[in-house]
Amino acid sequence: MKAGKIFDVSCQFKAENTISIHDTDLATHLYRIAQEAVTHAFKHGHARRVVIGLACCADKVALTIQDDGAGFPEQLHNKEGMGLRIMNYRANVIGASLDIKKNPGGGTTVVCALPLNLAG
Repeated sequence: MKAGKIFDVSCQFKAENTISIHDTDLATHLYRIAQEAVTHAFKHGHARRVVIGLACCADKVALTIQDDGAGFPEQLHNKEGMGLRIMNYRANVIGASLDIKKNPGGGTTVVCALPLNLAG
């Protein structure tokens, strides 16, 4: 991902294990969810650092995007923002759940969890 160069910030990827996703449509949806979350973190949250993680947890594959930005406001003026709708749509298409929450210390965490039987 070229986000570090585009936004002049730190963007890291961490994977605990080697995870093979053979379905290119599934991989594309996960990539686009991460891309949207990273773009939102830098453009709207003014984050200086984003960490993207991919891990197997029990019976799921979890894509996690954490940032140190402003986080989501307590009251969203437009709960159906285009980026949120796109991420939710993509998660639904692949049978995944999507959780977006404001971190207590600041920033946002986005978690897209997919049952392991759908990932492989």
